[in-house]
Amino acid sequence: MALSKKTKQDSPIPYNWPEGQFVDVLNYALTDNEIEAFHVALRDDPYDADPRKGMDKAGALVGKALARVLKQAIEEALELSGHRSTAAEVRRECAACREKLAMLLERIHADDVLRVLQPHGKFWRQYDEDLSEKKRIAKHVVATFVKGKNIRCFLQASTMAVTIAEAIAESDLTEMLIHTNSVFVPAVLLRDHMRRSVYAFCGGVYDELCGGWLYGENDTQAETELRGLFRRDLQKLDTAFVMPRIVSPNGIIYYRDRDAQRLVGAMVAESPQICVLAVGNRVRGNLSSNEARDWCDVPLPLADSNRKIFLISAGTPAQPVMRPEQWKELHVAFKQQGFLTTWLDDLQNT
Repeated sequence: MALSKKTKQDSPIPYNWPEGQFVDVLNYALTDNEIEAFHVALRDDPYDADPRKGMDKAGALVGKALARVLKQAIEEALELSGHRSTAAEVRRECAACREKLAMLLERIHADDVLRVLQPHGKFWRQYDEDLSEKKRIAKHVVATFVKGKNIRCFLQASTMAVTIAEAIAESDLTEMLIHTNSVFVPAVLLRDHMRRSVYAFCGGVYDELCGGWLYGENDTQAETELRGLFRRDLQKLDTAFVMPRIVSPNGIIYYRDRDAQRLVGAMVAESPQICVLAVGNRVRGNLSSNEARDWCDVPLPLADSNRKIFLISAGTPAQPVMRPEQWKELHVAFKQQGFLTTWLDDLQNT
């Protein structure tokens, strides 16, 4: 049985995530045509009422491929050992393997592994929103914070993070140290340059909206490890890129859920440099107390003169009727609070 091992960069299946061993098995077991069929199965009917329909097809395809490889391995092992097996003996061995395989596939479904691999869903539908603005921000980030800076940073999982990873991947830049909780960013960054230092941070909660791993309230180990990235003696991180749902001039950024608030809050508390990235429709005036109740807030340390808080934005503001002079007043309010602001549109710079 001749099986050629695909390298990480050749793999069309995301590699840098906790079930990396399973991806190794897929790369061994599936032919190129089967991998394409695997992706087609997951792309079928992304808006179907039963979201597991495509996943079940993909799971069945994986099961057949693994069963074939296991059967070939058994036959080859028996032949090499000099044992002249009968067809009945091979069938018994294969039946035992199929039983173990069924248990593996049951665990895969229970852990929602295929949901993480699925190339559609809420995350990718959000990816296309305000894409031109995200690309402008990503281009600025690469030119200002990455190129020639040997950056050591944490990149918060989001559609913006993937856009930044793509901008880096399109360049020849390799001198960087990036930690991220995104399941997609490592695959993008390591696609062409294995020399890039990219590490995945994993909590116990997968959030399909941000496409990344978060951690729960009682997961003190995950939070300790996250904070330790900014405190360690060697190669400690010096920059946190955060992508809030709302940023307001009073120095508060907002998220939809407690788990995201918890992760970003730990980074904000530790990082000497914080870069807030937001498309224009996420830049708001100060929220009223009633509005703020619906959000999870993370205060920024604007009063700390030893730390830098950047705000980089592109696109139109949240209020389409805002006049240029009103937007300029909001711009001034951010600067007065201590933000180092960069507006990538003429409207904001008037």
